[in-house]
Amino acid sequence: MKNQPTQSLIIPDDLIFEHILPRFPVKSLIGFKSVCKTWYNLISTIEFAKSQLQFSSSSPNFMISTFCSGRDGELYLLSYDEHNGNLKELVQLDTQFTNTMGKANLVGCCNGLVCLFFDDDAYCIEYFTVWNPATHKHRRIRPPSRERLCKCGFGYTIALDDYKIVAAFFSYGGDESSTQIWVFSLQIGKWKQIDFPEDDGFFTAGGILNGYFAGNSLYWAVYKSGGPFEKRIVCFDLVYEQLREIPIHVTVSSSSSYLDFNCFVIKGCLSLHFRRGDDNSYDVWVMKQQDDCNVNTWEKLLSMSYTVGHTDTYIPDTYILAFSPTGKCLVQHRQQLKLVDPSLEDVEHAQGIDFDGFLYPVKWHVESLISPISPFKTVQLYWHAWI
Repeated sequence: MKNQPTQSLIIPDDLIFEHILPRFPVKSLIGFKSVCKTWYNLISTIEFAKSQLQFSSSSPNFMISTFCSGRDGELYLLSYDEHNGNLKELVQLDTQFTNTMGKANLVGCCNGLVCLFFDDDAYCIEYFTVWNPATHKHRRIRPPSRERLCKCGFGYTIALDDYKIVAAFFSYGGDESSTQIWVFSLQIGKWKQIDFPEDDGFFTAGGILNGYFAGNSLYWAVYKSGGPFEKRIVCFDLVYEQLREIPIHVTVSSSSSYLDFNCFVIKGCLSLHFRRGDDNSYDVWVMKQQDDCNVNTWEKLLSMSYTVGHTDTYIPDTYILAFSPTGKCLVQHRQQLKLVDPSLEDVEHAQGIDFDGFLYPVKWHVESLISPISPFKTVQLYWHAWI
């Protein structure tokens, strides 16, 4: 019996380009550019980059930065299994892609782009960098001021299809001081100074340097020191470029029992965690969407106990670092990183990865083909841009 002729399987191009290729990791897609000119042109389009981003966004990793202990400026990528809660691998990233004497500081992550600033020990910025670790492309941006950086943030607004860096600089002038807020648009390629109302010193006083991105806004937890523990949330709208205050309406027994607090993002919503000193626990609150009266509502999500060190009754052995998209909590417990469900697991007995450094900040990161050079159009050639 003669062999029957074999039939080759032909896969339609639209199926390959729309449903198969976008599922591959970035490293493979970069290699696929060498297959043919058609594949090169297609993979280089912003449309394909956004399609790939939709698939990779379901599997984010933690981007973490170190400080203190002689390890300033180290960046790590922490992968994990969302289903079983196991941390997989902690990989240090190489941030020495430019000649610099300053250390790298993580500002924020968005759609595969990582924003860093390089500074000296006094937070005087040498330059900002928007970097894609997966494609190894970066864009260096000169700061608009050489004054001391007091707040910064990085985010993307879908309404404008634009990535923006927000930076606030604080200058001392004898008995007087002043604050300037600047916004850099990757789409326009320029800094713009923002007018803002007097903030009673909250924006330049204590609190967290890096903003947390949720929706179309950046948020900072701020407070005044040297008196009553006054706490506020400052919000910067990336669409309208306006600064405003978010009231904190949470039920507590005594504000003095809160030793510190910080912002996080849980399932796309702004959240706050407070560390209580009276019973050694963390309270986590989530801000619900604003209603028609423009009033924020806060809902208590969970409480988590911690123990304190033997030599200092105020230093906890557990720090909340971030939350995964499904609400699991990344903590630093003594000299280990752990991913736990606080409502079901005991942090003490959860498995972890050894790490003895101090970590801050921690952001979500996904791999993407989005270019920091021209993230809004087809890119055929890559180059380093100076602003």
